[in-house]
Amino acid sequence: MRGTEEAQAFSGVLPLDERLGHEWASDSGRVETVTLHLVDGWEEAVRVANEETSGLGAAIVTEDDSAAARFLDAYRGTTAFWNAPTRFADGFELLGTPETGVNVEWAPGPRGPVTYRDLCLRQYRVVGDGSQRR
Repeated sequence: MRGTEEAQAFSGVLPLDERLGHEWASDSGRVETVTLHLVDGWEEAVRVANEETSGLGAAIVTEDDSAAARFLDAYRGTTAFWNAPTRFADGFELLGTPETGVNVEWAPGPRGPVTYRDLCLRQYRVVGDGSQRR
């Protein structure tokens, strides 16, 4: 786990050596890396997610149901997460199929084979309970 200066107060969080929003999945040898950034509220969380990430997936970790719902409603990316790791955005983890999709705007691409089903825009939402994957 890599984090901004404030996030490094947590045990095991290493300094962020790439820009905030770096797409780790495109960084061979470090695809398992996750970025942690602390914010003062859901508004800042959604601003960072919409303006400083790839748009492929962003997560909010909070116990506040209302803040999470607002984040999920305001995030414009492909996959929005609440108390779940963004690694579930992988095509196989999410749908049980190879990764598919068409990127729009500024996301790196292409991201795998495209099928008729993929020729529309949609957003997936993954809600976890904060525990490890079982």
